[in-house]
Amino acid sequence: MSLVSRNLELDALADSARNGLLQIFPGFQPATPEADTRESALVTLQLGDPAFAKAVDGKLKMRKTVGDRTVENSGRPSWFRLWQADGRTVVGDGKIGSDMTLKAQDLPAGAEVDIESLTLELPMEPKA
Repeated sequence: MSLVSRNLELDALADSARNGLLQIFPGFQPATPEADTRESALVTLQLGDPAFAKAVDGKLKMRKTVGDRTVENSGRPSWFRLWQADGRTVVGDGKIGSDMTLKAQDLPAGAEVDIESLTLELPMEPKA
């Protein structure tokens, strides 16, 4: 897939996340974003409009979240899920440590979560 195509696809993903939600979870990430999780979210954050900057070089970088950043449940974050504004339609999942970096490795209830970066990448498909 060309770089232009990758950027367009990422921009479409970003549009679907406008005013959406970002949930950070402990434990194991489900096999697909459509799979339910038994884990309770450590924190649920409101995404802005726009939630992401325009894609550059096949990468999409999140802008700041808006509103409350208070951790609801204590735990060690390992993955996250992005939702559309309706809170029912999944945009996608990602891993803490590679797709998202946090300032703290453990999140105690009542603290504020501090996201250092969230970058989604659409790599080039390998040549056959």
